[in-house]
Order: sequence, then structure tokens, then C-alpha cells
Amino acid sequence: MSNPTNMRNNKIVVFVFFLSLLLACGKSQSESGTITVEPKEIKLGIIFAGKQIESQAIVKNTGTGELTIKNVRSNCECVLVNKYPKTLQANKSDTLKFSFIAPTKPEQTKKTIYIETSDKAHPIVELPIYANIVPSAMESTFTVLAFQCEDKKYGYEIAEAIAKKAREFPQLKMVRGDELVQSIINDQEYKTKQSDEIIRKWGEKLGIRYIITGQVLQSSSEKTTVLLVIIDSYFAHPILRKIEGRKDELLESVPLEFAEIYSNIEKIEKEITIQSIQAKWAKKRSELIGKAAKDFALKDVNGKNISLSSYRNKVLVVHFFSVDCEACEEELGWLKKNSEKPNTAVLGISVDEGKEEIVRKFISEKGLNYPIIVITKGDSLFLNTYYTDVTPQTIIIDKSGIIRESMIGFAEGIKTKLDALIDELQK
Repeated sequence: MSNPTNMRNNKIVVFVFFLSLLLACGKSQSESGTITVEPKEIKLGIIFAGKQIESQAIVKNTGTGELTIKNVRSNCECVLVNKYPKTLQANKSDTLKFSFIAPTKPEQTKKTIYIETSDKAHPIVELPIYANIVPSAMESTFTVLAFQCEDKKYGYEIAEAIAKKAREFPQLKMVRGDELVQSIINDQEYKTKQSDEIIRKWGEKLGIRYIITGQVLQSSSEKTTVLLVIIDSYFAHPILRKIEGRKDELLESVPLEFAEIYSNIEKIEKEITIQSIQAKWAKKRSELIGKAAKDFALKDVNGKNISLSSYRNKVLVVHFFSVDCEACEEELGWLKKNSEKPNTAVLGISVDEGKEEIVRKFISEKGLNYPIIVITKGDSLFLNTYYTDVTPQTIIIDKSGIIRESMIGFAEGIKTKLDALIDELQK
């Protein structure tokens, strides 16, 4: 005959066993890892055929339990995964690093990294990689198009003289421009966009680095003016030169001008870039200084609502930056000091669209103690109002909401000027 006490104890043991199973299942269901990857897609831009570059993404566990990364693979041998986290605890993040080896043929390509995880809702996460592969030979290719001129023969003579001079540079390789011209003519945007934009677009697509062309602006028996135009498919602005002289002299002086430009093209393009930035900044600055700052309502990286009106009665320092901008980092110490001053506030605006997690990691590493907003696609109106496409950019708004300064870059002279202005506005 069985002992009632033993039976009762056995029932208790069984009950406790099943209860522990239920609790374990409930815990595993309620505490699970959730994967997010930033950015959601990687755009590598223009890459030379055969070139290898390094890139990365941030993997984060936004769930309440541990996340396991079972495997990371790609759909081609051109993507090599170098590092990824095996496990991530709740609210932790780490870096996924990879190498991209560009194909040997020109193409616009999309490759994919597949991340296999323990996240039941997202067992496999896809990370698309986009790249525009251009021929490595593009670095040295050029073509010369006939100059626009009433005297067509003379327009061809100038082009031929430039081509002859260009052949003296051993690194330059001349290609025919027939396909380029036809593509430009057939382009639907040919009549609506600036001609240099269309030429640059097709030069890049066809693998032609430099397109040399121009126009005979005016001509007489004594003096002729020629406009020389050099378009670099990798550079956003055309290089323009006006040359004057007799028609026979120009057949020598225009090619010499081309040779001078090409010999110093990196320096010239840098100068043009700086001039373009300064011109855009000066125009934007004149539109902002002395005007009431337009209110905005955006969210910072922690989801907190930020509005301009909440900074009234304080001097506000608005700092546009990017996490990969070295000059921006130089300004961080100065910004942190200003954020600690009475009646002064600092607001950071990261232009790293779609890289919230990378920005959060940057904030943590640099110990930033002021609110930071990451720009999204829906913030174009805000950007167009204040931003000049250059980082760092610093805007000072006084206690009444009036914009008092807008500066780009950060150097000792700029720092001194901004410090003096902030001190004055605090009075």
C-alpha cells in the first residue's frame, strides 16, 4: 500500500517542475532579442573597378533578452565579412565590418549581406549594398569636342590643337566622343538642365574622365575670345577660362592654357570648391543674419521633442556636424564648455541621415552633454533654411530668437569671434 505522504510529496515535485517549465517558457517568450541594423542600406557611391574598400554598419539589440547572431554571409565573393558580434545583450550594439571588392567590369551593382539571428520575428535580416563601378582606366581618359563657332572649321582646329597637346601627357588616353555626343543629344534633360551637368553624367557613365570643349565667343580680324571648358566627371563644377588673341595665336595659346590647367588640376579644383562653398555660405548668411529664426519641432536621438521656442531667453549655439568630420570634432570641447555656461544652450544637428545608432555611439564616446538631432528625409525644409551643405557650421541665436551669426569651419579666429559674440549676448 502506497504511503499518502510520499504521494503528496511527489505531486508537489511534479507541480513545481511544470511550474518552472511554464515560467521558463514565459520568460523566453517575453525576454527575447530584437535586431535592428543601421543604416538600413549602404551606398558606396563611385568605385574603381577592382578596388577594395572597407565599410561598416551598426547592429543593435533593441529587445529585452539576449540576441544571438548565428551567421553573417553575402550573396557574392566580392563582399567579405570581417567582424560581427556573436551575441548582444539587451540595448547593446556592436559593429559589423566588411570589405567590398569591386567587380572588374563597369556596372551599377547591388549586393546583399544576410544576417541570421535568434530574433523570431526577423530570423534573416538583409543589408543591401549599392555601388557604381567605373573603369579604372577612367582615371586617365579624355575626349575633346569641337568648339562652338560660326566658322566650324576653326572650331575643329582648336579642338585638334588641344588634343595634340593632351597627347603629350603620357598618363592621358584619348577616346572618341561620338557616343558621348549622341547620348547628350538624346538625353531628355538636355534642354532643362545645365549642359555641364548632362556632359558630366554621360562622361561618368561612359568612363570618360575629362571632357574638353568650349566656344568662340566673339571674333574679328584683330581679336578673338575663346571660352575653354574642362569638365571632370568626378568634379561638381566646370573649369572655365577665357583666352583672347588673334585667331592664329589662339591655336597655340588655348592648348597651352589647357596644359597649365591639367598640370595643376587638383589644386584648381580645390580652389573652385572653396570658392563655391564660400559663395553659398555668404549668400545663406546674408539671408539669415538679423532675421528671426524660424521655429521647428524635431526629435533628438532619445525621442525627446526639441523646438526652437523652448530655448527662448537663452543664447542658443546650433552646431551642424557629421561623425566623420575631423574639424567638427575639434569644436566639440568648445561646445561642451558653452553648454555649461548660464543662459546658454547648445543644440547639435547631425547630418548623418539614417545613422541614428552610429550617432548615439559617437555621442557616448565623446561624452556629449547636450541634445542632438539626427536629420531625416522629412527635415529638408529645416535644412534648406539653415544649412549650407558644409560641416561644421555654427549658428548663434540670441535670447529673442534673432540669428546673430552663421559660420562654417572651426579655427582659432572663428572661435575668438564666436566667444566674443556669445559673451556680448549674455549681458
